[in-house]
Amino acid sequence: MAELAYDVFLDGGILIQPVPISLRDWVNPERYPRPGFLRNVAREGIIL
Repeated sequence: MAELAYDVFLDGGILIQPVPISLRDWVNPERYPRPGFLRNVAREGIIL
């Protein structure tokens, strides 16, 4: 993931922080330790 983040930075000058999220957690965010974070990602995240 670090390589992808670096490529995005080089191509667009945008620094991103990739976060791995399992499909199980994505489908059921209340099981995730920080469900509010997943809601923010769903609302504001960018798929690469």
